[in-house]
Amino acid sequence: MQKVNFCIDGMTCSACSSGIERSLSRKKGIKDITVNLISKTASVEFDSTLITLSEIFAFIEKLGYKPGMQTFDEVKSKEQNLDDQIKLNQNSKQKNSFFTYLTILDLKISAKFRLLASLILSILILYLSMMPMFYPELVPNILLEAKLNSFLQLVITLCVMHLGRNFYIKGFGALLSGMPNMDTLIVLGSGVSFIYSLYVMGGIFGFYGLDLAPHLYFESVCVIIAFILLGKSLEDYAKDVSLKELNILNEFYEKRALKLDKDGYIEIAFKDIKENDMIKVLSGGIIPVDGIIIQGKSSVDESMLTGESLPVAKKEQSQVYAGSLNIDQVLIIKASKSCALSTITQIFGLTKIAQGSKAPIARIVDVVAGYFVPTVIFIAFMAFIFWWWMRDFAFGMNAFISILVVSCPCALGLAVPMAILIGSIKGLKNGILFKNAKVLENANKVDMILFDKTGTLTEGILEVDQVIDFKKIDSTKVLEIVRSLEEGNDHLIARAILKYTSGIKSLQVDELENVVGYGVRGKINNIEFRFGRLDFFNNLDSKALELLGQYQDKMVILLAMVNQDKNELLAAFLLKDRIKSESKYVIDLLRDMGIKTMILSGDRQSVVESVAKILKVDDYRANLKPEDKLDQIRSLKKEGKFVMMVGDGLNDAPALAQADIALAMGMGNDLSKEKSDIVVLNNHILSVVDVIRLSRGVLKNIKANLFWAFFYNIIAILLAAGVGIKFGVNFNPMIAAFAMSLSSICVVLSAQRLYLFKFLREQRL
Repeated sequence: MQKVNFCIDGMTCSACSSGIERSLSRKKGIKDITVNLISKTASVEFDSTLITLSEIFAFIEKLGYKPGMQTFDEVKSKEQNLDDQIKLNQNSKQKNSFFTYLTILDLKISAKFRLLASLILSILILYLSMMPMFYPELVPNILLEAKLNSFLQLVITLCVMHLGRNFYIKGFGALLSGMPNMDTLIVLGSGVSFIYSLYVMGGIFGFYGLDLAPHLYFESVCVIIAFILLGKSLEDYAKDVSLKELNILNEFYEKRALKLDKDGYIEIAFKDIKENDMIKVLSGGIIPVDGIIIQGKSSVDESMLTGESLPVAKKEQSQVYAGSLNIDQVLIIKASKSCALSTITQIFGLTKIAQGSKAPIARIVDVVAGYFVPTVIFIAFMAFIFWWWMRDFAFGMNAFISILVVSCPCALGLAVPMAILIGSIKGLKNGILFKNAKVLENANKVDMILFDKTGTLTEGILEVDQVIDFKKIDSTKVLEIVRSLEEGNDHLIARAILKYTSGIKSLQVDELENVVGYGVRGKINNIEFRFGRLDFFNNLDSKALELLGQYQDKMVILLAMVNQDKNELLAAFLLKDRIKSESKYVIDLLRDMGIKTMILSGDRQSVVESVAKILKVDDYRANLKPEDKLDQIRSLKKEGKFVMMVGDGLNDAPALAQADIALAMGMGNDLSKEKSDIVVLNNHILSVVDVIRLSRGVLKNIKANLFWAFFYNIIAILLAAGVGIKFGVNFNPMIAAFAMSLSSICVVLSAQRLYLFKFLREQRL
């Protein structure tokens, strides 16, 4: 199977994106296809032995759209795309033809000019069409002459139709391909108005007699197009503002850095930095790549990655991340990876993938959108026949055009992705990374949260509080052995031991084995040593165990020498950890939200029980191995619980993979983050509650958007169909066009309300 991301140009509403998905999903060899209307991107998974990418592109082109191989990180600006299209036409074989000249000229006409010109021309045609009827004294006599007036209206209408010609090209293309969309409705509505007006105009010029009142609808055509262009401009502006947040990498890659060369420092683009390059970062400069500080110390602002506003002190050998801001002093860093593989690139890449994925509720909307346009066309024809029969042809045509124009599948298509986009961005800015849209929606279903203790509810910075030496060997030798066994490991216990034994020499270890959930063992000078939890050993001295029983509130890690299948206890390391100051507040908030909490820990019963009582969690389990955590999650899921697992360690990776939603704390093990659905980059426990709150806020916003889109469309279609005629309420095509534009704008503005969402840390400041 092959998975490819690419762009699709020419989509205007949910009928377009859902139509592409439906059509491609029926092709042999296509396993999965997701099309995103807002970013105009697609992700397709296919069997390359059954169908090729070029065949997929050719099929999309037949549907009337333009696919292109631009990845999520290569999205060009509108100006760059425009320049590429102009160059393509200039280099074509017909570059001297009149049609190529017109194409280039049309490409150079900006969207702003189209909108401004269409609005001015619409005002002009309203003057020509309406003023003679209501205020003839304000119109020169020459313009009151029917033939000249109608001819001028025709000329203006043709100009406006040319400004909106993309609607006609895409609308007819979609209709011919059997996938009518928003453009098709515009084309049918304005097209019928134009053709009818031409027919009436022929009667005015005396080419044939008219049985109808000589009323022209040219002004409807112009106003429809002008209002649609206005609505699309406002809608695109709101979308571009949000999407710009995700395209920040384009600007980041082009910034310049100082790289140490054989001749001194030279300037290079961030994107050209390679692993092991030596980079000089000036005070106030952006750190261009993940790396290690080789020289200097400074305060670093990591808010772009974590959302944490307080600067972090850094010194030699400290890890720094791309996108951070160096505040105080000059730093020399050694790149640990290329810019393309840096943390910021991965974070924004995952966010774009999340934004490009589809929430479950969006699938339902796509199904509705697939039937929306054909249903609207059918209703419009029925209304036309009804009113022609009941009243007259002109009123029937007015209803027909108004229904087509007022219907807005675009609003349906924007309701879900706009909320997902803004929710993802809002979360990322505050240190919460959602890996896909499904998780962002489903997090609101969580009714049980399982916490790993160490590093999640506690600070996760273990310290050796005391060493009990049983005097079997030299105390310095004890430290040498434990350092040698833990060297190379990066879990919390290993960090504490390595810090405590700093400056102690390491010994050669053979047959080293890390037994996940228990400890580590290896041979030094052909003698086997074990270092780990109590259940990693057997046949221990009962007196020693009785002594260790006094330390109920500390983590006990034992060192033993294996002698003929017996474990001779050499020393006990007592480690302590502090409960995070906000953990109790988080548990209380979750309880108020109706969510049960449980601690799953591999630590001793007494230690876990102590923490559980302080925090007042609903339940706890201690002495758990990784497989025990798995069993616990399976059991809860069988009970019908929707489970979120929160962890940060290697031991948590299997449990994270089993949970309905997996949340990894950002400072945790890489494997745990890989298995997660959500990563809390700032390592704040408050973010666990914010994940639920943000998910609920996004889903509430989506439901409000969908209600607005459906309710608005239903009411507007009914009024356009003449249901309110008895109450003096009726839509003409111009009002219908304005109402249609207002529908999508309202949905976009409704989604912007998510920017007002307040995270708990913001509320507590």
